[in-house]
Amino acid sequence: MRISMKALLARLSLGASLVAQDHARVAGPNSGVLYDGAARSARLILGVPGAAYVGDALLAGVDGAWASTNSRSILVSRGGSLSVVSLDGSARLLDENAGAIGAVAWSRNSGAVAVAGDGGVKAWRLTETGAEPVAFELAAMGRVRFLSVSESGDSLLAATETELYSIRSSGSRLAARAGRISGLALAGDTAYLADAARSEVLEIRDVFNTAQASLLAGEGLGVLEPVGIALSANRRGLVVANRGDKSLVAFTLATHERASRIELDFEPSRMDALNGTVFLLQDARRGEALQVADLSSDPAVYFIPAAETKE
Repeated sequence: MRISMKALLARLSLGASLVAQDHARVAGPNSGVLYDGAARSARLILGVPGAAYVGDALLAGVDGAWASTNSRSILVSRGGSLSVVSLDGSARLLDENAGAIGAVAWSRNSGAVAVAGDGGVKAWRLTETGAEPVAFELAAMGRVRFLSVSESGDSLLAATETELYSIRSSGSRLAARAGRISGLALAGDTAYLADAARSEVLEIRDVFNTAQASLLAGEGLGVLEPVGIALSANRRGLVVANRGDKSLVAFTLATHERASRIELDFEPSRMDALNGTVFLLQDARRGEALQVADLSSDPAVYFIPAAETKE
């Protein structure tokens, strides 16, 4: 159901609102959304990597916020409810009883979104007039740490600490096991899985059917305690953030060869999407600069100046 922002906030009693800002600034280029847990607010990262800064609070009084891959919408959690807010000011209510959210995934085309949390694993296809829930039969699984969703929204991958499940309306199945899963990516019917315990990345072809797993890269090619992985914008490369040697390593998927390596002057702890091409590499701490990877072209690492805090 698509409703106005004002009606949504009134219905959910959010106490949250789109903070009044110059519409031209909100509508301009952005590099995703940063959630400020201490202030319970969502801040838009304005500009492009290399020339970006964290703006004032865009949404206040929220429990979580995740930007779509095209940076035009934000999934918002507040008080157990879940909605999608567009930067044009409209909003769509997804679920009034979603509970706490632990993992989120947007599809590449931003046409579908999936969540895992207290309410289980759920997904929606987004339409011009609202959102359509997708029905799944789910196997019993542990706490989901990572999700990926297909562009159509009818296929999901869910990873616990050690197991990867493929999920469709016809049912769910165990697709792979690992020592400690630290990252997940999906390109068509091929999945990529980072294993921090074994310092390797697996490629799993035909993941929703036969699930044929093979080693894409290990320590010999520079994978050392990976904390996250992400696909390049053209889907031809995979980038791995390594804690073991403080590096960002890119691989060419067609050949499995290492394409580049960036030495970092900090220890990455994550690779969380801020939008479809910009990824946060460290915990976001108030008063500290953000370290981000930009995968829109050749991988690059930038810092975004610390946001000003207003008490």
